[in-house]
This record gives sequence, C-alpha cells and structure tokens, in this order.
Amino acid sequence: MLDAFSLMSGTGADVTRSAAGRLACEFVLAPAVALDPRVRWKALDERRAVASLPVGSQDHDVTLTIAPDGRLESVTMDRWGNPDKGAYRQHLFGIECEDETVFDGFTLPARIRGGWWPGTARWPDGEFIRFTLDGALFR
Repeated sequence: MLDAFSLMSGTGADVTRSAAGRLACEFVLAPAVALDPRVRWKALDERRAVASLPVGSQDHDVTLTIAPDGRLESVTMDRWGNPDKGAYRQHLFGIECEDETVFDGFTLPARIRGGWWPGTARWPDGEFIRFTLDGALFR
C-alpha cells in the first residue's frame, strides 16, 4: 500500500541543500561524528556551543543547548527550506530533546520533537516529527 502513492517527494538544488541541513542537525544521533577533525566547535556561553559541520560543499552551523543537568536540551540551526510554501530561504529549524538514553556507551536523545521554528510562536505550525529512540546499532 505504501508504494502505491508518494507521501512526499522533491528534487533539485533547493531540496538537496535543505536535506544537507537536516543531516547536519541530526548528527547528534551519531555522536562519534562530533569527534571528526573536520567538525569545528565554538562555545557561545556556559550552555550553548556551535558545531560547524561540513555536509556536501557547505559548512552548517548547528547550535547545541545543554540543560543544567548536562542533558542535550535542543539542537537548532538556520536551514534552507520553504516550510511556509513560499520561496526557499533560511528558516530556524531544530529538535527538542525531552529525555536521553545510552546505547553501546553513547548517550543519545531518547524522545525528540523536531521541525521548523522551534522556540518561537510558530513552533506549533512547524513541528512535523515526534519519535522515541528505542535502540541504536553502531558499526
């Protein structure tokens, strides 16, 4: 049944650029990526740091916010897209991490909400995914 029709489809330079931004934001689900020497880190304050990740031909600046208890609280970035169905341009994008878990020695976000415009009044319209991470396999 699922192969009978396409739920979402897109091609072209704008879609590719947007997908690269999403991949950069999702690096927290593969935490060993943070150790790659191509990832550059900059502290913003006592709770926030920016990881600049190369994806494709561009670097993507991803801001991580850490809760006072040391848990990853959120990940945000300016991501190329058209969530309001207008012209493609930069929009705030990110995830909120509501819990964490450990798999094979890696601490990962366990309950995640993600989408456009996190932390703003537009978040209810931009949120498009919620999931719970039940397992992870690292090879």
